[in-house]
Amino acid sequence: MNQVVVKRKFGSLRFIGSLMKVFAWISIALGIIGMLSTIIGGLTNAVTVNVFQPQAVESLARMGLRGPLVNVLILTLVGLGGVLAGILAYILFMAAGDQVHVLIDTEHNSRAMVELMTRLVQLQTPLPPTPVSSPPAIMAPESPVEP
Repeated sequence: MNQVVVKRKFGSLRFIGSLMKVFAWISIALGIIGMLSTIIGGLTNAVTVNVFQPQAVESLARMGLRGPLVNVLILTLVGLGGVLAGILAYILFMAAGDQVHVLIDTEHNSRAMVELMTRLVQLQTPLPPTPVSSPPAIMAPESPVEP
């Protein structure tokens, strides 16, 4: 068929858009790894959280939360914060990468449309004007016929 072939441009921008999508997946993976490592660190007591306010320690003790349990609870909340940050970074990186690709595709489609319009104009040939050799004949009005 009669297809339009337009040269692809902006290879570096395409690469940057794809790289942003890769960063999106890396950020969500790091968020999940961060959450798992903080929870495992809290469960194994490899990571401890010091609460410096005595009122907070007393309040937690009244609720039945002491030492290791407080540590696991706080680290779980920190881990969830890491996952939420990873999800937010995923959304932002993915949106930015898609936006770069949409802008490049819009430019590509615009150039293809210009090429098609140029071909259409080139294919159209104006019709020559019809020559006028003699003026149109004017008929005399008919006289009324009497019976």
